[in-house]
Amino acid sequence: YNTLDPVHRARMHRRLGEHLATTPLARGLSAAIVAQHLERGEAPRQAAELFLEAAQAARNAHQAQLAMRYFERTLELLPVGDDRRMLAHDAVERAFRSLGQSHERREHLTALRRLARESKKARWVAVALVRSALMDLDDAATAKGLPVAQRAADMAHLAKMPDLEVEALIILCELLRDLGDVNGALEACERALGVTVAGNVSRRGRAEVLRAKGVLLRRAGRLPAAVEAHAEAIAIFKAGGARRPTASPAGGGRWAPAP
Repeated sequence: YNTLDPVHRARMHRRLGEHLATTPLARGLSAAIVAQHLERGEAPRQAAELFLEAAQAARNAHQAQLAMRYFERTLELLPVGDDRRMLAHDAVERAFRSLGQSHERREHLTALRRLARESKKARWVAVALVRSALMDLDDAATAKGLPVAQRAADMAHLAKMPDLEVEALIILCELLRDLGDVNGALEACERALGVTVAGNVSRRGRAEVLRAKGVLLRRAGRLPAAVEAHAEAIAIFKAGGARRPTASPAGGGRWAPAP
């Protein structure tokens, strides 16, 4: 291997990568191995596709750090103008949110907004608006985030993305709640529940709406209705094997399987 000149070495890696891309090795986490050969073989677009495959597999397996590394490799290799750059920026932004790294998160969100605006595609504009509204919610910038969340819900509806519309409405609900508008927040919840009935929305999405509704009903003093909403949400979470936050000695909370 060391005696090969750079041209022949790159050619060898590319031929090996192209062969492995036709095998089961090119699916799931192992796709990163194939991607490395293609990258060394000077085939960046094909390598990016396989790093993206590996990144999505790592994310589905809850391997956040590995997923982030592969998404970042995807961004380094994808050419300007490729829509998959938005997919990667979105994934990395969410990963940095879970890690609490706001500066890096904001950088990827800014890139996502720019690319979504340039694409003029309703789907990606809706995604960028939802992520922006969520950042405003996390930053306690409620007044700033309120119109963004409203536009996000409208754009997601226009793009026929019911799961994203529900996510935007939950954010809208929490922003209105923080502003003290309980009735407005409940209206947002009812609208989200309507979307879960009319659209093809995951049961997890409905449970998140019910959880938010239960909190609002309890705040409004409507305890029987709050208990009913929480009970249905818990049943859905439990049926899906969802994870829930539990108290820790430090008070910061940790994640444990739902009982």
